[in-house]
Amino acid sequence: MLTVILTEAASYCRHEADGQMINLRNVLTLQTSSSSSRVQDVPDVINKQLKDSRKTMSEQAGKHLVETYMQRLRQQTSAPARDALRVETFLREAFTLCWMMSIQDPPVIFDHLLQHGEKFNTELYRSYTKAGPLVDFPVWPTMFLHEGGPVLYKGVAQGCNK
Repeated sequence: MLTVILTEAASYCRHEADGQMINLRNVLTLQTSSSSSRVQDVPDVINKQLKDSRKTMSEQAGKHLVETYMQRLRQQTSAPARDALRVETFLREAFTLCWMMSIQDPPVIFDHLLQHGEKFNTELYRSYTKAGPLVDFPVWPTMFLHEGGPVLYKGVAQGCNK
């Protein structure tokens, strides 16, 4: 349940971070929000300043964003939404981590959630309490420095034999 909450928060933060950069570029180029903003529309020096400014304002923006996210969860009736609201402290901390990961350049990312029966990759995961050639269940996903990049922190998974 906690890994699902974490990955949902990470996905939401990544989407919002991407949207925020598009909105910032649109404001500078006087484009409407419906038009697509391409990186070449804004000089590299300005893109860097936008990214640096976003990092400076990350705490304030993150607090606002987590409240928006929690409000969205309160309006949903799904079991994952109800579960997330039951562990609000975890949700807030996970969300803060995910927001900070999302605004890095390039963004830090989590690996996909492992499924029962997948091959246990010891280069990406360490065993929880049992080792084995297959995954029984994930405990925490692997963190990568960026998409396609090196491992920043190994994930944790329970191993099994079948």
